[in-house]
Amino acid sequence: MTTTIHYEVHVKGKPLRLEKTSNIDYDCCGEYTYSLTNYENDEIFKLSTEKSIKTFINNSDIPWYNSDENRPQWRNFKLEDMTFVKVTTTRVEEPYQVKK
Repeated sequence: MTTTIHYEVHVKGKPLRLEKTSNIDYDCCGEYTYSLTNYENDEIFKLSTEKSIKTFINNSDIPWYNSDENRPQWRNFKLEDMTFVKVTTTRVEEPYQVKK
């Protein structure tokens, strides 16, 4: 059995997601720009520790060219609308016999 913990940022009861956009045409920045979204096709934005929540909060005005997976652009999202949710997941692996 394995238990993992991460934190999600929710707005209006739904988790924010992480959009990853290529910067292939720009020489001034990283390979990708990361931004918060509410588009369901993007992966859920996850923070790994309570310390990473503080880092996230303290980087609310990060420019697009300095954004990364842990410090995305906030776009129009505001801290006062955000709720931080602790998610605990337990994984149990059991051998499974397939009957012929």
